[in-house]
Amino acid sequence: MQALVVGESSGTTGKDSQSAIEYYRGNFLPTRKLAEDISQYAETDTYIMSEEFGILNGEETIQDAEEDPEGAVKQVVEILSTHAPNTDIVVILLTTDTFRDIVVDHWEEVVESANENSIWCLGTGRGALGDVELETLRERVGDLFVYQRVGVAPIDNETREELITEISKRAQEV
Repeated sequence: MQALVVGESSGTTGKDSQSAIEYYRGNFLPTRKLAEDISQYAETDTYIMSEEFGILNGEETIQDAEEDPEGAVKQVVEILSTHAPNTDIVVILLTTDTFRDIVVDHWEEVVESANENSIWCLGTGRGALGDVELETLRERVGDLFVYQRVGVAPIDNETREELITEISKRAQEV
């Protein structure tokens, strides 16, 4: 199985010699933990939006990263449209404004690129979730998990556990 996780960086960081997924701490840790849990069942690509760097591949070392904050939205939309058709699991955990820039503004493209019978998880603020027609995505994909973000947590334990349970079930069927 193939998985794609898209999240946002944190102001709390580690050493520049670390990969992006290890470098960001604080608010990013729940996203990192989820990506690690998913990687037990699927080959997982993690992308991290950063104000400083734009979009980072989770495996990319911070000291080798190039700064490109201007192209981040376009790059994430491109990643979603090229990866999603062949991806079994898509997780998007973003703040309200970033979700609006990436997902809401490109909703039709996101839905059209979704792999049928895939598992999706969206985590963002209530306002941004209200800006999209979740039923159109739910009708296209196999399972849709939605976390209405409260505070800084990108996902809660209940949604994460439900998502991992479904991924585990699917992995056993393969």
